[in-house]
Amino acid sequence: MYSLKKELLKKHYKGDNKSVEYIFNRLTDYCGKPVRYNMSEEEPDYKWDFYNSLFFVITVVSTIGYGNLAPTTSFTRIFMIFYALIGIPINGIIMVTLGEYFGKSF
Repeated sequence: MYSLKKELLKKHYKGDNKSVEYIFNRLTDYCGKPVRYNMSEEEPDYKWDFYNSLFFVITVVSTIGYGNLAPTTSFTRIFMIFYALIGIPINGIIMVTLGEYFGKSF
């Protein structure tokens, strides 16, 4: 990705901020996710506040798994495997129970 950014800047950069903005907007459209205006390859650290943690937990037990947040150490990866092994069936039971409840209600 870095080489693509560099190549586009060489080819299309005209020395003004408007051309840089145009290039990165095109990259964003092409990649399907936002491309930052800095040339760093590092991803920003996510804040593990309550809402991001809840989002991560829901994506694990619902088996969506967007992949934007992921455990990084071996211990946390193993922990998440066991968490998913327990959480996914519980989530399924809850969904079935809610479905039956709403099915009888309406």
